This record gives sequence, C-alpha cells and structure tokens, in this order.
Amino acid sequence: AGLFILLRASPTLLARDLPPTRIERARIKIADLLEERSSAATGLIAYSGSAHLVLPLTRDNRLLQTMAASIDPGIMPVEGDDLAGAIRLAEAHFQRSGSAASVLVLADNATVPDGFNLALPVQILALAPPEAPLPPTHQSAAKALRARLTPLTHDNRDVRQIAARALSDYRSATGEDSDSRRHDSGLALLPLIALCQLIGFRKGWPA
Repeated sequence: AGLFILLRASPTLLARDLPPTRIERARIKIADLLEERSSAATGLIAYSGSAHLVLPLTRDNRLLQTMAASIDPGIMPVEGDDLAGAIRLAEAHFQRSGSAASVLVLADNATVPDGFNLALPVQILALAPPEAPLPPTHQSAAKALRARLTPLTHDNRDVRQIAARALSDYRSATGEDSDSRRHDSGLALLPLIALCQLIGFRKGWPA
C-alpha cells in the first residue's frame, strides 16, 4: 500500500507548542508511521511555497527517516503553502509507478485553491497540540479534498489510525477485499472437487 508523506516545511514548524518543536514532532510521527507500516512502500515530499520530491516510493525506512530529519524550513526556496502542488507531484509519481496509493499531509496549516480536483485518497495529520481545537484551515482543506482529518495524539493512536486507513484505501483501489472474499468462497468448494477427483480415479471408472 503505497503512501506519499507530504511534509510542510514552513518557519511556523519551528514553534515549540509541540515539544521540542512542531517539525521535530512531525519527524517522530513519521518514524512511528514507518514502523507501523512495516515494509510498505512510502515516499516523501517537502513543500512550502513550492513542492519538492525528497524520496520516491521506497521500502528503505532508515533512508526515509534520515531524509525526513534533513528537511528544515531554512532549505526551502520559497515560503508559502503549495499543498496543491505537493499533491500533484505525488499523483504524478503514482501514475508513473502504476501503483494504487494515497497521500498523508503533515502540516500546521493547510490550504488548497478553490476547485482543486484530485483522484487520490488524502489524510491530514494536524500538527497542533492535542489539547487545542483543530485549526479551521485544516477543516476547510479536509472538506475541499474530501480528506480524513486526524488530530495529533500523545501516543500512537493517530499513527495506527492513519496506517489502517492507508491499507483500507489500497484494498479499495485494488479490489483486494472482494478478491479475498471470492478466494475464501472458492476454498469451501475444494473438498467437493477433491472428492469428485477421487471418484474419477476409482478402478474401472471410464476415462
């Protein structure tokens, strides 16, 4: 189940209302998510006023964590909130890879232009203190993107929920659930098929 992580690297992520900082908490959540998803393919995009591919889809979680740790607001060429550009970049890479996948946005602010359309399932993890109300911009962006909005938690409940949704989105896109049900239904017929074959091999049974 491919997943592109879109991390907003804006100067506001240096705020300390999520100790030690918002961006460091984002890196911790990324590491927890990679562990939860085990060997699933994950990509990484950093964005602010422009969007940039950090890593294409890979199963090298150690490399992903290293690259996530290198993302800093100071390296971004333009300040801003080009979330739409980041989503388009992820969508383009998914199309080239031919994989069914989804997107996770990690941001303390999220805006998309009016009329923005996309075909990917989107989740948003709000980089805001768990005790605080969800930022209105997140709610507006989630409505515009038809995205699931997840509040940040002190434990791993947020990460587990995101990983489960990503897997569910993948299964829905590939039809894996219905294939599994058809496969399970076929298993029930195996004893009858085996019995017919045994009868067919009885001595004297016409070929």
